[in-house]
Amino acid sequence: MSDYNRIASMIEERSILDAGLSTSSRLHDLVVDLEEASPSEIKSGGEERGINGGFTKTPFGQALVAMSPRGICWISFFEDESGEASEWSKLQSDWPKASMVRDDSLALDLIRRIFCVQQPTSVVEPLKAFVKGSAFQLKVWRALLTIPFGELRSYGDVACQIGAPSSARAVGNAVGKNPLAFLIPCHRVITADGKIGNYRWGSVRKQAIIAWEHSLHGKQ
Repeated sequence: MSDYNRIASMIEERSILDAGLSTSSRLHDLVVDLEEASPSEIKSGGEERGINGGFTKTPFGQALVAMSPRGICWISFFEDESGEASEWSKLQSDWPKASMVRDDSLALDLIRRIFCVQQPTSVVEPLKAFVKGSAFQLKVWRALLTIPFGELRSYGDVACQIGAPSSARAVGNAVGKNPLAFLIPCHRVITADGKIGNYRWGSVRKQAIIAWEHSLHGKQ
């Protein structure tokens, strides 16, 4: 069985329920308020700022999810529990002076919200996200948040959207630096010729997420 078929089969057989998530007949697009770290916050490395992070299962494998006082500041996929130490180290490197507290229950609660399937009449509160990046990266990440669930855009499309039509390559670099897997939907960006392209957490996982979103989008 190919890697893609293996992950696709896992999603079909285990479904979202395996991660303790709710299911229903309709989906909502995530509403995300993206806040930018100030230069002083970046320079301080998160000093005097507490970050709670934890590990949990998702429909697409294990993930580390972390929350700062200003919002979700880290989501990364990894292959299995043996990768926990490495992912935690990456989070600490990103905010080297922040006090870190492990909280797996918080991680599960956040993943439930991120992957939640809502009734169309449900009131969906925005998720707060907190990121650090260049002005260009922030512009790209905000553009990604406008791509609807189940739809795809090319790197060139995103470049045109942010008013820099000749910067598709730079857009690709910014997409690759996205710190919030799935929440900022960089998986919805593909090459102009329709190829899946690269993904920070593996092209096979990207294919599986796109297939999952497409299948659910078609049921709406």
